[in-house]
Amino acid sequence: MKNILENLKFDHIGIATESIEKSVESFMILGYKVVGRTIVDLNQDVKVCFMEKHKSPKIELIEPNSKNSPINTILKKNRGIIPYHFCYRVVNMEKILSDSSSEGFIQITKPMASPAFNDNNVCFLYKKNIGVIELVEINGYND
Repeated sequence: MKNILENLKFDHIGIATESIEKSVESFMILGYKVVGRTIVDLNQDVKVCFMEKHKSPKIELIEPNSKNSPINTILKKNRGIIPYHFCYRVVNMEKILSDSSSEGFIQITKPMASPAFNDNNVCFLYKKNIGVIELVEINGYND
């Protein structure tokens, strides 16, 4: 039986940072370019900025929006900037959440609308030996 999780389509690497502005400057040295504008996501209490480079993974820079942002915990624990999640696009969030649970993933957030993805739902999962993954439901979200 084929595992439905094998068909997840990679979207980006999420990178926690104390300053999007400073990180953008650093990633531009590596040839990355900003795509769009910085978005404030009040549901997750973060600011996000996407960057792309030809034939390279897209990255999402994530900065705390307030002192209560969950990104502060990640930054403090790791003493600064760190890649902390991989994001995958899904068509049927409910089905993937069910299948991922049976594969040992723990759902760490409920699905919530994200302005970074045209208010489509995102959800975060965790599995030991993989770490944190984000799922983004692609209904209405362009490739």
